[in-house]
Amino acid sequence: MAPVLSSPLFVRRSVQDHKKLIGGLFVLITLTFGSGCAKTDWIDRTLVTESVTGVWAGSMVSPDGQPMIRQAVRLELQQEGAKVIGSFEGSFTGSFVGQGSAPIEGSVAGDVFRFNHARGTVNGDLTVSAEEMTGHGVFGIRPVAITLRRVQAAQSPTSPPH
Repeated sequence: MAPVLSSPLFVRRSVQDHKKLIGGLFVLITLTFGSGCAKTDWIDRTLVTESVTGVWAGSMVSPDGQPMIRQAVRLELQQEGAKVIGSFEGSFTGSFVGQGSAPIEGSVAGDVFRFNHARGTVNGDLTVSAEEMTGHGVFGIRPVAITLRRVQAAQSPTSPPH
């Protein structure tokens, strides 16, 4: 019977083997902990770089055309910090949003405006670029592409006469 110490598990390793093992463990640990840092941090998620306050007009179109949705839409938005409230109006009527107008709420993080209707009948994720917003959303259960242009900027408060 061979002695236990001659087993491959107990073979003496050279200094070179130990350096390779330690180097490999270091790389593995760095990748494991470093992957958690690849996410955007809270500053990027909460930083507001665009203002969406104002009136926006454009279109909402089903991207695949089945069944076809092609609506003119208008958003009136008021932003305070990251929070946004307003209305979503269109040429549609009926049970989706009622009377062609729906109250919406949302938020701005970076250059992305996300909104939804309280009943969940319309929502969207739009990228804001100065005077334009484009992105995708859902109307009812149908995916839609949304394109908007600012038609009226925020009203600045008037100063009282001196």
